[in-house]
Amino acid sequence: MLALTYHVQATNTPALLDIPYFPLNFGAFACLTYVTLYLMMEPVAGGLLAPILIGGTIYGNKLTHGPDAAQMNKYAIGLFLASWIFQFVGHGKFEGRAPGMIQLGPSSSLIQLSLPGNENSSVR
Repeated sequence: MLALTYHVQATNTPALLDIPYFPLNFGAFACLTYVTLYLMMEPVAGGLLAPILIGGTIYGNKLTHGPDAAQMNKYAIGLFLASWIFQFVGHGKFEGRAPGMIQLGPSSSLIQLSLPGNENSSVR
């Protein structure tokens, strides 16, 4: 949910190349970066996640460039913030610790892209 709402917000940027249904704006580049990294880390799970991220970004482009774009942006921001709140509440209640990005600091930016199964790996 975090990645999808982020990609929807990032589709508000101008397109460098206007490909039908998938204009190459910041949202598309972020999506393709995520997909590439997921595929490199775990090909099977990344392959299952790729259509969801690409489809969500395509739909996000449609929503942010349609007649109700302002309303869709408000929904995306609200869902993004709610997702972060649930992230911290879930970590605090069920794991009893802060999310990895808080514990590891700024050096964890690529580690945070890892799939949930990799969370308990030895990369701490």
